[in-house]
Amino acid sequence: MTKLTRSIFLLMTFYVAIALQTASAQSVLDPNDPVITYDSTRPPVQPPDGQIGKWVRTVRMDWNTDMYKAYIYKGLAFRLHFPKTYNPTANDGKKYPIMLFFHGHGEYGPITDNEFHLLHGHQGFDQAIQQGTYDGYVLSAQSTDFFNITDYDRIMQVVNYMIANNKVDPFHITVNGLSQGGQACWEMLSTYPTYISGCQPMSWSQTSYTDPTFINKIKYTPNWVFQGTEDTNPYPSTTYSVRDAMVAAGANFRLTVYQGVGHGTWWNAWGEPDFWPFINRAYSSNPWQVGGSKSYWPGTAINAVIGLPAGFAAYEWRKDGVQISGAASNTITATSGGVYTARVQRNGVWSDWSHVPVTISPGRFEAENYVNMSGVQIEGTSDIGSGQDVGWIAQGDWMDYSINPTTAGTYTMRFRVATPGSGGKIAVKKADGTVIATVDVPNTGGWQIWQTVSIPITLATGTQTIRLESVATNGWNINWIEFANGATGNQAPTVNAGSNQTITLPANSVT
Repeated sequence: MTKLTRSIFLLMTFYVAIALQTASAQSVLDPNDPVITYDSTRPPVQPPDGQIGKWVRTVRMDWNTDMYKAYIYKGLAFRLHFPKTYNPTANDGKKYPIMLFFHGHGEYGPITDNEFHLLHGHQGFDQAIQQGTYDGYVLSAQSTDFFNITDYDRIMQVVNYMIANNKVDPFHITVNGLSQGGQACWEMLSTYPTYISGCQPMSWSQTSYTDPTFINKIKYTPNWVFQGTEDTNPYPSTTYSVRDAMVAAGANFRLTVYQGVGHGTWWNAWGEPDFWPFINRAYSSNPWQVGGSKSYWPGTAINAVIGLPAGFAAYEWRKDGVQISGAASNTITATSGGVYTARVQRNGVWSDWSHVPVTISPGRFEAENYVNMSGVQIEGTSDIGSGQDVGWIAQGDWMDYSINPTTAGTYTMRFRVATPGSGGKIAVKKADGTVIATVDVPNTGGWQIWQTVSIPITLATGTQTIRLESVATNGWNINWIEFANGATGNQAPTVNAGSNQTITLPANSVT
């Protein structure tokens, strides 16, 4: 009698889920759903085709996976972690990003397993959500063999359901995967280039990705690839050939190579300081300057192609906050300095204007665009304009930049810096090691509280390399350097104190 009651309960659960899917007030996907363990003597019944249903898992982990709710759709089992701040009943206007994770071939299994694919990474994903590092969804599907186009279509159907019913941001969808799942990332991006706003394939590339048709589909979307030097599938040479083709096409491509690491790059990748900031800043209307951010010397001609993936229903562009008349395609050509933003339309819905614009500032060099370095790392920045900065700078660390002054003379060199300590110092050196200037780095109040300091500097004409080296014990972060015609001497720093904050006196305080 108990078994019969249990079976009836399970069947009722699934059919209630189906009814909820069609109701406008409530979604079948609920953060309060229990996670039911598979019982072969009382197998669950899949929902009708085209309906999402609550599903089961087989316990395979030595940690409790209940925060990943279990569902199934058209025979595709998946687990779903909800954002920490998600409230399904609140009319709060929130929209949440979603990361689609693809496991490796070693973690495939039957639909009743629905847990072994959580083997790698998912404890860390949960930690990032609980700590507020990432306030979004993680959707992890269970492959029964190899991910394929049918799986990708089903996943996107689930995502579209969540856009309509679970506050998913339709313009903030990223993919991350390892090995075979890395291949799925590439394929998901090329299949849905106007949906995927950021891609992080780990330990996968192939020579077919050098095809120009393939590259042109994905070139405007940020794609961060991870490769081990000891990996044999893919070999580093394969990934390098893909990198070279992407760079030649001016694609938004980033490669991180781990020395001495074989196929298992994912633990290193998830430990990257910029892993979650990369996901957080990915957005469909963030434009890309073909070839990456270029530095134009003051007074030189500007001719920059800026673009977004082709295929959106509509595009609009702005320069310095003013809409550009007639700019309605996926690319524009910028001929003057300024801040360029865009927005895109899909299914009758407009995105936000770009979260990360393209800024063309003659004389400016983004700090992360060094030609060589020692000891530093790149991270996401909260400075004006977002993007990235260079951090983890200790005494003796350095970055080299290639500059090309059009005339010899004295210039004003500006540094956008941040540090919570005093006593930092930057030495500006020529290629032969000669120090041509030094600048003190003031205590700005924090690693992401930024000030601009400046010094006069004398430069020769023509292409040359300058080095910024930390020559004091106190560390600092740097977002950009900038050259302006003429010397203005030291200038008072400009300060960004962060977002406006509201306090209620006398109980609260604010820093």
